[in-house]
Amino acid sequence: MSSSERELRAVEEPRSAPRWPTGAQLDALSRGGLDGLPFGVVELDARGVITSYNAAEARMTGLAPADVVGRPFFREVAPCTAVPEFEGRFRRGVAAGELDAAFEFDFNFVLAPVRVAVRLLSSPSGRYWLLTHVVAQRARPSDGDERAWQRNVQRDLDLERVDHEACAQEPIHLAGAIQAFGALVAIDADSGEVVAADEHSKELFGRGPLELLGRHHSEVLHEALARLVERARRTPDLAEVGHVVLGEDPLLDVHAYVHRWDDRVLCELVPSASPERLLHELARADDHIQRAAPDDVWRVACHELAALTGYDRVLGYAMEGQGDGRVVAEALRDAERQRDRDGGERSLLGLAFPAADIPAQARQLYVRSKSRYCPNVAYVPRRVLAAPGERPVDLSFAQLRSLSPYHVQYQRNLGVAAASSFSVVVEGELRGLLITHHFTPFVQSHEQRIASRMVAQFLERALTNGERRALAERRLEATAAYGALIHEITGWGARGEPQAGALGPLAATFDADGAAVQVGDRLVCSDPADEDWAREVFARLHGRAATGPHRDVERAENGTRAVLMLAPANGVALRLLAYRSPRTEVRVWGRGAKTLPGAIERWEESRRRAVRRWGALEQELAGRLHEELAEAVGPLLDARHLFERVVETAPLGVVMLSAEHVVVAHNSLAASLLGADLLGAPLQDRLAEWEPLDGVVPEMGVGGEGPSAIPMRVRTLSLAFGRVARVVFLQDLRAIRELESSLADAKRMQAAATLASGLAHDFNNTLAVILTTASLLREDWTGAPGDHALLEDLIVAADQGREIAHQMLAFSRSARREEDGPSSLREVVGESDRMLAALAGRSVQVSLEVADDPLPVLLSRGRIQQLLFNLVANARDVQPAQIHVRTARTPAGAALLEVRDDGPGFPAEVLEHAFEPFFTTKARSRGTGLGLYVVAGIARSVGGRVEAFNDGGAVVHIELPIAPPGEPEAPRERRLSTVPPGASRILLVEDNELVRRGVQIVLDRAGYEVEPCADGAAGLAAFERELPALLITDLSMEGMSGVELVQAIQHTGVPCLIFTGHGPPPELGELTTRVEVLTKPALPAQIRAAVAALLDA
Repeated sequence: MSSSERELRAVEEPRSAPRWPTGAQLDALSRGGLDGLPFGVVELDARGVITSYNAAEARMTGLAPADVVGRPFFREVAPCTAVPEFEGRFRRGVAAGELDAAFEFDFNFVLAPVRVAVRLLSSPSGRYWLLTHVVAQRARPSDGDERAWQRNVQRDLDLERVDHEACAQEPIHLAGAIQAFGALVAIDADSGEVVAADEHSKELFGRGPLELLGRHHSEVLHEALARLVERARRTPDLAEVGHVVLGEDPLLDVHAYVHRWDDRVLCELVPSASPERLLHELARADDHIQRAAPDDVWRVACHELAALTGYDRVLGYAMEGQGDGRVVAEALRDAERQRDRDGGERSLLGLAFPAADIPAQARQLYVRSKSRYCPNVAYVPRRVLAAPGERPVDLSFAQLRSLSPYHVQYQRNLGVAAASSFSVVVEGELRGLLITHHFTPFVQSHEQRIASRMVAQFLERALTNGERRALAERRLEATAAYGALIHEITGWGARGEPQAGALGPLAATFDADGAAVQVGDRLVCSDPADEDWAREVFARLHGRAATGPHRDVERAENGTRAVLMLAPANGVALRLLAYRSPRTEVRVWGRGAKTLPGAIERWEESRRRAVRRWGALEQELAGRLHEELAEAVGPLLDARHLFERVVETAPLGVVMLSAEHVVVAHNSLAASLLGADLLGAPLQDRLAEWEPLDGVVPEMGVGGEGPSAIPMRVRTLSLAFGRVARVVFLQDLRAIRELESSLADAKRMQAAATLASGLAHDFNNTLAVILTTASLLREDWTGAPGDHALLEDLIVAADQGREIAHQMLAFSRSARREEDGPSSLREVVGESDRMLAALAGRSVQVSLEVADDPLPVLLSRGRIQQLLFNLVANARDVQPAQIHVRTARTPAGAALLEVRDDGPGFPAEVLEHAFEPFFTTKARSRGTGLGLYVVAGIARSVGGRVEAFNDGGAVVHIELPIAPPGEPEAPRERRLSTVPPGASRILLVEDNELVRRGVQIVLDRAGYEVEPCADGAAGLAAFERELPALLITDLSMEGMSGVELVQAIQHTGVPCLIFTGHGPPPELGELTTRVEVLTKPALPAQIRAAVAALLDA
């Protein structure tokens, strides 16, 4: 047996009640005798007030006799009994003079909900007895049961501990239970079979769930009910109400509510309350509501509903943005008004409630199902039991749908015992609720329900009509303002700038608090304090508004503003902005309903600044305005603005003069040349040499005399256009003069580069002779050791000279440093101490601070020494007492070379130009201006950087990248061993006799056979007579160059070695022989190594 089948059988199992005593027997028992009975006994008077309460009843309810005696049983002690089937039976028996009824009822006792057998008796002495006996315990979920809201039987919730996210997701349309004031069955629309019934359906339908489920409705329902169901089966979304008498018992006089939703037909039976003839009063209520002023319509509707229904309180609850709501109207009965005056907390008028109080899914349901009733919040829900395998019944439109336990607790916290609410929906949007409260249980009649719903419909119609009237009036106002705005803007074409007169119509058109208009760079704004903000908004939203009106929310100093921007003139000239500023709203929030037990005890006040959003009318007008301005006014303003932009951005100063030679317009460049406040001034006050004659003045000084004057070329043109009689164009010649000066400097640089290249070539040839001769002498030296040291110094000096020649070539842009390799900054600086001291002179102390870190950098030793010598020589020239040289590794991992002195430091004008070529503060005979320029060039060639600053003297700070790991530091070669290869014939072509002789000696000693030639032609002739094993040639020679010689013989496949003092040769093209290049001057060991490599290959 499945769980659902067991549940159904448990509902249907017969339960035995005790053997009840008669009224006379109860009259005869003493107080102790009543306490000894095993079932509950409550004695009532004719009004329903408790006069005695026995011990068994106290144990069952958890209430002490002293707490209940003297209190109304139905309204206070057990309010769940204030329904027709319980209190109604009691009242009818008392009125008839004989009370005798037996039935079962669900009690919502303090300890737990229970099913109780009930007996109502009267005795001959006129006493009235209520006897109770528990026949079944109702299941009560634990606090941690997440499905408690599905079962919908939990009560006394602590709303401070509620998971409000779960509450917001509660499927309230699948309540799984109904209120205890009627009965419900669900019928499958296709088959007609009963698929669900409430657990106590037998009380009204005459059959329990087991007898109903799976049977065709025509077999088990009253004939009148079956007809209603059959019509609903044939008509989707049909809802009908019928009055049906199912039996003689007054409780069987019911109203049947039948509706079809989806594929289910729901049939609900609700006992009819005492009929009240209200319908004739509805016409009066409708008339009052429709005549009410727009701001008073909610109040009138509340009072009409209170008069029709008799509820203690009726609330008009208007929805606001984001689902929040506010009580905008309230009608209280006189007794409740008196209670409010006496200091009670009953009035809710003006209070705001957050959106969480009516979650989104509830608001959606309220749009579809427009009325909700709960005559007694103390009811025990009756489960709706479905046939095995059937899905839960959708109770969206059910009259009896059980309330969420959260909502029930909410009503209890408000002190409400009975409530109903009616949706106010305008154009498909939930605008609010009419809510009724009663502070004791209150059963509405069918007529009262109809009247309540119709009052809500009257309110909907009044709101709709009011909004339409307001919209029509607003449209008339906006249309008038719109026409004034178009008229105002159309006149701008002649004036060429926005006028403040447009701001009022613009703001009125869009019901805005302020407006701004911009044409080009000219802007007018409703509030001058908002001009900077408006410019910022125009700049930021310009692109978005180019294709149509743009709505947005922007931040401002006083809070968030709603903005509406148009840029209808293709985004070129015209921009319009309407904005609504935030308005402060004071809200008093009703918090007690959510968080406090019992009645509301405290409130929380808050202030918020909110803005009104743009409505459909404003959006419609914005679109219309955008199109009209783009077609009519936009092109005119665009053309004028384009002309102004051209004048403003022209590279000439433009001044427009009246016939009196007074400035009537000008661009920014003219103001920068002639001074501010130019507008309205006579031009000759600013340009004294100007004459009102057409033509060009090649050069005129402005703003001073001599070198301080600004040189300008001035052209005057007569032009009669409105107020403009002449236009004067001003060309600032300073940039041209600077270009001419820069061109002269460039020519100097080119001449110096050409000179440096020639000098470097000749210097390299001289050094080659010195370096080769000294190296050969060192190899054969047999003299005194001290003289050998002098020979070593000569070689070192020649090596340094070679590096200087290379730097001259670098300056002339005719050489690349290809032999730079890793060198240790620590070693080079450490070994240069004697030379640095000699360079600085005896009056200057040179100190070194060399780091232990080797600091390998991608520079040769000579280039590092060149950096050092240039920096120390520069420092020496300011005659300091001390020069300090330091190496270190920076935090970023670079190698640092720093030279500082204790002299006066760099003047400010020197720091700005320190690393420029030919810049010097020394006399022409003492400086060229290339020292720091060369230093910066060396550092930057390997990705380093140079910085000059003052810190107790002048400081030059050089950072060089560390050489990548794995590249060995280039060794300093003092002696080179010879490699004696086999005898081979080498053809040597060199036009410098000394160089030729030195190279020949080096090769002779190496065992090679050398044939020397003095030029390219002789070399080619010797080559053609007999092919050598190797050709060695100089690059630059008179007549045939080395490149031409190589190209002439390369077809033979003979390898070639090219000497150059100018740097790498030009492109040689596709060669069929091997070619190597050796830069002059070269050490003998380098020559022998290059030759051996080529011959071995």
